[in-house]
Amino acid sequence: MGKIIKTSTCLLTVFLLGLIISNLKIHGEELKLNIAEPKDDAHVGWRAVVKGTISNPELQVFVAIHPMATDKFWIQPIPNMSADGQWKVYCYFGEPSIGIGEPFEIIVIASQNKNLFKEGQSLPSPLPNKPQIIGRSNPVTVIRDK
Repeated sequence: MGKIIKTSTCLLTVFLLGLIISNLKIHGEELKLNIAEPKDDAHVGWRAVVKGTISNPELQVFVAIHPMATDKFWIQPIPNMSADGQWKVYCYFGEPSIGIGEPFEIIVIASQNKNLFKEGQSLPSPLPNKPQIIGRSNPVTVIRDK
């Protein structure tokens, strides 16, 4: 009985380590996820294009915008993705008359679960750690103009 428990524990440990490693590496290479535009400290309008790249275009990219005057991130429309991993989406930075002159943080999340988040969904800041989140970009902070 003791050997069965030890063997089961060992197999479970190996399985869990495999899951952790698979979350860190996809198809044998480290996941690269970045925001190319806008750049840090850029000025944006109420609506602006956010674009970047992901090293594994099979994953779903979610863009989250954080009005820094609040404690929430807001999930944006699902980005258009090209076969080479370039993605682009038209995002909301506040509302037409709300958020002018304020800083906003942009972060991108990658997941194998294409239904992990929905457009318009709010998330707490800081973003929660979920096992389905495979990677996150570095944040980019922008200032909202008119």
